Amino acid sequence: MANESSRPHPPNSSEMLNPPPTVPPPSDQQIESALLAFVAKRGHSASACPSEVARQLRPESWRELMPSIRRVASELAQNRLLEITQRGLKILPNQPFKGPIRIRMAK
Repeated sequence: MANESSRPHPPNSSEMLNPPPTVPPPSDQQIESALLAFVAKRGHSASACPSEVARQLRPESWRELMPSIRRVASELAQNRLLEITQRGLKILPNQPFKGPIRIRMAK
């Protein structure tokens, strides 16, 4: 027989009226700062997966940040502040990309 205390309980009226506060997503400026700081820490010789930055900003919900991370990274590449690579090859700043990417400091 299952222990009653191990079963999830339905929310009580207080929890339904006062849900836990949600944390707003980071701004584009915060994402930009995090991306630039992350690649600067890695230096010119190393690249990073953008998900590492997302995990740093939001460990519990980093996947939700990925579209914003990729969009801001693309804007930074267009401004020649970082480079985006795919399969080891640099992607042109205005070139659309799909699939796994890496980011690094602009050379």
